[in-house]
Amino acid sequence: MIMLGAIVIAKFPLGFLGDGQMAGYELELLLLAMSLYFVFADKPTLSLDQKLFNA
Repeated sequence: MIMLGAIVIAKFPLGFLGDGQMAGYELELLLLAMSLYFVFADKPTLSLDQKLFNA
């Protein structure tokens, strides 16, 4: 939620790819999508977490 708020408040007026002077919000949007993927993705069977904790 914090990342989404930062995108809207600080980077949204610059546009998706920026204005030539500053970068846009494409990197922040990518980082937000990757973090959501890692939160909701299933653990692979060969992960260290699976081997150590049998979770």
